Amino acid sequence: MSEHSKKVAKVLAKAWLDPVAMKRLRSDPKTVLKEAGIHAPGEVRVHEDTKDVSHFVIPVRPAGVKDENLKDPSMHPDLCCTLV
Repeated sequence: MSEHSKKVAKVLAKAWLDPVAMKRLRSDPKTVLKEAGIHAPGEVRVHEDTKDVSHFVIPVRPAGVKDENLKDPSMHPDLCCTLV
């Protein structure tokens, strides 16, 4: 797991455990991510899954990822940081 994925996982775990942290993540995600050491350029929007609705977020393709490397998912195990 990459350092970025670990930071994201910590933010999620804290939000799931602490209602105040969840409220803050929902209302001011840019600041929460910055405090966790996660650089998020531009606007940050929070989309929360429910039991009836799931979101599939397509991130910006990482710089330097070549087409041929994308054919082998083991080359980039951290392209997704959460599992259902």
